[in-house]
Amino acid sequence: MNENLAPRVFVSYSHDSPDHKRWVSELCARLRLDGINIILDQWDLSPGEDITKFMEDSLVSSDRVLIICTDQYVRKADAGEGGVAYERMIVTAELIQNLGTQKFIPIVRQDTDKPTLPKFMGARFYINLSQESTYATEYDLLIRELHKVPAVPKPPLGKNPFAKQPSGAETPSVTSGTIPLKDLSVEGKEIISIYDTAIEIARQGDLVAWRRLVKEAQYNLPIPLQKWREERKLDDIRDENDLAPMMDEAVAIYAKLFVVSLAGIQSGRERFVDQRAVIDELASPPGWKRVGNDTIFSIPRGLIFAFQALYGATSLDTNQLELAIQLALTRITEREEAKHYPLIYNHGLIGWPPSLGRKVKTAWTWLVQAGERWPWIPHIFVKDEDYRVALHAYYMSLSILELALDIQAGHAEALAAGDLTLDVPVSFLHDEAMFNKAYQRLQRGNPKKLWETLGVSTDDMKKYWPVWAGASGRWLTSVYGLWAEVPTAYRAFFEDLP
Repeated sequence: MNENLAPRVFVSYSHDSPDHKRWVSELCARLRLDGINIILDQWDLSPGEDITKFMEDSLVSSDRVLIICTDQYVRKADAGEGGVAYERMIVTAELIQNLGTQKFIPIVRQDTDKPTLPKFMGARFYINLSQESTYATEYDLLIRELHKVPAVPKPPLGKNPFAKQPSGAETPSVTSGTIPLKDLSVEGKEIISIYDTAIEIARQGDLVAWRRLVKEAQYNLPIPLQKWREERKLDDIRDENDLAPMMDEAVAIYAKLFVVSLAGIQSGRERFVDQRAVIDELASPPGWKRVGNDTIFSIPRGLIFAFQALYGATSLDTNQLELAIQLALTRITEREEAKHYPLIYNHGLIGWPPSLGRKVKTAWTWLVQAGERWPWIPHIFVKDEDYRVALHAYYMSLSILELALDIQAGHAEALAAGDLTLDVPVSFLHDEAMFNKAYQRLQRGNPKKLWETLGVSTDDMKKYWPVWAGASGRWLTSVYGLWAEVPTAYRAFFEDLP
């Protein structure tokens, strides 16, 4: 997510103990993963920098301020202590009065049923993260407040039923928004600029402007896919080394539509997050001829392969696992094969695209390294590593979902007997360093959705998990050659469930 668009939040706390500093750091890391641009001394204050100036600059420049209210913080604030080292970071009543009060949110971390706040905070509504039993609920309230997405949305204000023009006709409604429709043309604009416009429209919730932008992205492709195919003489390609660059060119043609769709997912708004309709656009390019070399006429399927990976990675990056599940279970029509079944079972769309030679290693490498070739990916995900972590987490979730589907269909025993093969590639297990980060990303969400959505019990998932991990190891060995050991953390998945 673009840091300039994310809520900027400064965290003020007292350095009570190493354990408390670590707790604050972990809370801030989780908030940052949930799209909050955190300002924290542990990350942003350099040795030798003036602490008071850092505090005051951060307070002034931030959208909101979190006050971590431990007993020690409250005592120091009420006693007016400070002036030495990090204790000078205690927020003063005078500074709060100068900045206004709605900016500050107390975060309680106290071992008591009746928490106290510093006197200068008054009787302010607070978030209580003290108890493990209520932590998830209180944390959800916090991130909703920071993102300005209430759990119970305020109903929209209706029109005045008595608002009439002198003629007696009803006064027409006015579409609000900061981006005029005439400024929504994508022609000649940079991809990153189009993404920034899309994310702003989605955040505003302006459906009229959104639909206009989507149509602009659909109908203003730099060149129709079939024309590009003919001009590049793609049907004459014989060298497999030319396939990845070819698919990069194909993605570049649709990049405007890709980034607009990903912005809708990133917004988290209910009316914008479901972007599966783009798959229909990719599946049937205007004038596309489904003749000739299978590798070439399957380029639209390669585009769907790229889009579903970006869709899933964005869903995991924004903690919307349910979107990835919805995508995986979406039924896709394969015209060449006259079949209609879920995306997760479609080899050509999930891991073995014909346009990349039907080679899973080639396809996976192409996806993993996409951020190095397409500059709009690190812009959307903030940095390339975040994209790769989210991509690994998405494919990990697909693999777990596949096991749940096998159990639901009564195929688990066949799997245990070695009679079933994996439909989802488990290449995400090959890079253990990246896997570990992706594993934590998935565990911080609610991975139980992956089987509870299908009505499969956790006990059944636990029962067959060792078999599944073993099958994953055999798959890795068969694809990557030498004996491939499944990471220990993956084997212990159910032991680590939140």
